[in-house]
Amino acid sequence: MPLETFRDALILAYRENPCQVLPNALWKTLKEINKFETSFKVENGLVIHLEAWNDESLYIYWSRDRNPPKIPKNAWIT
Repeated sequence: MPLETFRDALILAYRENPCQVLPNALWKTLKEINKFETSFKVENGLVIHLEAWNDESLYIYWSRDRNPPKIPKNAWIT
């Protein structure tokens, strides 16, 4: 059965390896997630990428290959 929602993808990835996916409890994230834009990618039934953001912050960024996000230098707060 294909994953259709960010919530389902997040839960699946979190159950596989919680400490690598989120820095906080899953229930806390699920409570707040509707306040963010979200995106996820699935390949061969595995979640490979998760993102959640708003205009002010990147709330979740997880990539199975553990590559960091590509954020333009002018977006960093100094």
